[in-house]
Amino acid sequence: MPLAEMAATASLTASTLAIFLLFAWAIRSHFRSVKTPAGIHLISVLGVLTVAATLVALWSSPPAPAWAALGLGAQVAGATLFAAALRATRQQRLSLAFDNDVPAFLVASGPYRWVRHPFYAAYTVFWIGCAAASRSTWALIGGATLLACYIAAALREEAKFEASTLRETYRDYRRRAGFMWPNLFRRDTAV
Repeated sequence: MPLAEMAATASLTASTLAIFLLFAWAIRSHFRSVKTPAGIHLISVLGVLTVAATLVALWSSPPAPAWAALGLGAQVAGATLFAAALRATRQQRLSLAFDNDVPAFLVASGPYRWVRHPFYAAYTVFWIGCAAASRSTWALIGGATLLACYIAAALREEAKFEASTLRETYRDYRRRAGFMWPNLFRRDTAV
């Protein structure tokens, strides 16, 4: 393997592992839940398998420079959004995905000003980076499956808000902030 390809593959390997470990750390240390929901176990297993598929593909067939740059850029963008969401929820930590708790507060600062589910958006951008860099069908399937899990979790969270005392506040927030991408047609920019 030429030195440039080896360097790109090593950089992508380091990025993939570091960001995935950051996500795993957050499950244990940032989010709060009394018990780890089964959905988190599923997401964790799918994540490990998708990282493995990414790494096997990267080392089996190193990416062309453009694919490596695209993949690394998406991974870093996902990690940056993730870090912003961590900062926004540092004081009021969120429960884990698929938890049965009742919402007691609404975060509308940081990236939550523009998207209601920035953590899921960050994960998705990261998995897009993995699939792009590795050009692996398995990484693409894993990322798409994880996206389906994130959408299911987000919809469940929205239903919890709808059934809570924060229903009206959340309805107003939904009009301003997009689901997992900014609402380009929102009229009110203040949150």
